Amino acid sequence: MDDQAEYDRRFARRVERDSPEWSAFLRPSADHGFLSLDLSRLSNQPGAFLEVRTEELRLSVFLATHHAHFDTGDEEQQFRECIQFVRNLLQERVVTLQVYQGERLVATDACACDEVPRIVEALRRERARSQRTRWQRFTEWFTLSPKPATRSSEAAEIDGPGGAAFCLPPGRDQGTPAAPCRVVISSWHGKFNEEILLD
Repeated sequence: MDDQAEYDRRFARRVERDSPEWSAFLRPSADHGFLSLDLSRLSNQPGAFLEVRTEELRLSVFLATHHAHFDTGDEEQQFRECIQFVRNLLQERVVTLQVYQGERLVATDACACDEVPRIVEALRRERARSQRTRWQRFTEWFTLSPKPATRSSEAAEIDGPGGAAFCLPPGRDQGTPAAPCRVVISSWHGKFNEEILLD
């Protein structure tokens, strides 16, 4: 048996041990050769998508536009943290943030629900503040790296009261006026559903 198949079997056993109610959603991906744990049907939201994949001997969680990898630490830690992250998503302890510039997705992130009020307040403060000095250094980076962002590392963090908060890239495109940015905050069952426009 190859390494991928062994890895898949170990993850399946861990799911059956820690979250047996998910076992029915485990399926091998015939086309791509990895194990899929597709929990999309557990949502009451139309079009919801939540899948864990074991592709390339690492765990990846895909949730709508956001994805996260669990590939640091030993295998035990990866399995434990991935399963806990999915539990937190399903129990709406974690929300996702999608940042759009016009209609283009430029960054995504996930955070604990209790961080939402602080993040929303930080975003509103940034909206009211001049962007020139704080985001000037990000403008050059963003225009020189026109690749789409899919992880929070593609955005920047700002230090504010209570610690770091989510902050947007500058929203510039080769010197043209910035398109308005909007941040969509949402949770698995729709408990959190807010959109903030940043001019």
